[in-house]
Amino acid sequence: MRTDVFVPYKLTRLGVVMTPEVGNELEAEGVLNPGSGRTPDGELYLLPRLVAAGNVSRVGLAGSSWTTVSPSAWNARASCWHPTPDGSVAPARPVPRIRG
Repeated sequence: MRTDVFVPYKLTRLGVVMTPEVGNELEAEGVLNPGSGRTPDGELYLLPRLVAAGNVSRVGLAGSSWTTVSPSAWNARASCWHPTPDGSVAPARPVPRIRG
């Protein structure tokens, strides 16, 4: 297997994208592996794994506020998928909170 492949671009780490919100029980054990997606009008959203106590995971949804070429804040976070008592997952009714 070749590992010396040339890639014509450079990635630059800008910093930590998202950290657990202090006091939020849904994020007690971490906020991990955010995926991203854009709406048809160009809005960027992250879909992180929110980990509560006991390794109970939910899929979160967070919108962004932009200042330059990178987001300056993720301004709302809500659970959009959550575990059910039978072990499956179900859509949640998001209730975003605005964070400054």
